[in-house]
Amino acid sequence: MNLLELLFGFQGRITRLRYWLGYCTWIVIGVLVYFALKVLIVATDLGAATVMFWGMGLLVLVPFIVSSIAINLRRLHDRDKSGWWLLVFYLVPVALAVFAQAAVGSSPESSVTKVAEYGTLALQFWMIVELGFLPGTRGGNQYGEDPRASQPA
Repeated sequence: MNLLELLFGFQGRITRLRYWLGYCTWIVIGVLVYFALKVLIVATDLGAATVMFWGMGLLVLVPFIVSSIAINLRRLHDRDKSGWWLLVFYLVPVALAVFAQAAVGSSPESSVTKVAEYGTLALQFWMIVELGFLPGTRGGNQYGEDPRASQPA
């Protein structure tokens, strides 16, 4: 599996190791782009906020979001779960935040806000455990063959 397939492939399954390698790759890319943009800001008289917004947004953020969906989807497939679980991991925390904001306004100390924050934290923790630490299903499943079977020992 090459790097582009790891980061942007939507078919099949990936192991926990490849899952973490995908995210570590994005950390390295983000750091390199950040420092390159800092050099660009110093070397030109463009506004720092403009360069950082467009540079990080276009060069890193948009591809990262697409790649994150692809990596998480294939990891869910390795766990023999539907990609629809991504809606729970991505949209429910947003829905909790919107609900808390609508229910109590902007008071960060209200109990509704705290419940929404803890609910979001619990969902994110569950996502990390589910995708990053729990083993995939042994053997083939409805999403493809076991990715460990094709790896050298």
